[in-house]
Amino acid sequence: MFVRDLNSDGEPEVLLDLYTAGAHCCYLSRFFFFDGQRYRSLQHNFGDAGYRVKDFDGDGTPELVSADARFGYQFSSFASSLFPLQVWRYDGEELRDVTRTFPAQIRSDLRRAWRLYRNALRHRVYEPRGMIAAW
Repeated sequence: MFVRDLNSDGEPEVLLDLYTAGAHCCYLSRFFFFDGQRYRSLQHNFGDAGYRVKDFDGDGTPELVSADARFGYQFSSFASSLFPLQVWRYDGEELRDVTRTFPAQIRSDLRRAWRLYRNALRHRVYEPRGMIAAW
């Protein structure tokens, strides 16, 4: 659990992070926030990826950097699945997927996926479909 102002409104939010355990799941987070009259909450399932808080664009408002866990098992075995970058922003009432507003980070993630795909082809340790799907 931690307290942090996620939307730069001067009112901190409380984040409660839970892990459901198991081989492949799940990081659940509940966000508690004050809406001006009362405290409310919302929940988000970050799946296997979890998240980290980082100010990607340097504007003073942090983003929640994660990965798209929907790619797990979708195109290959879980071990060969690659989760593409996913960036969320808390706007005071909900989380919004703002990944597309970070093209430089997306390009970096694409380069990583391409390297992993090429490596999977060369060494035949992983199924390349998982990497190319993320690319």
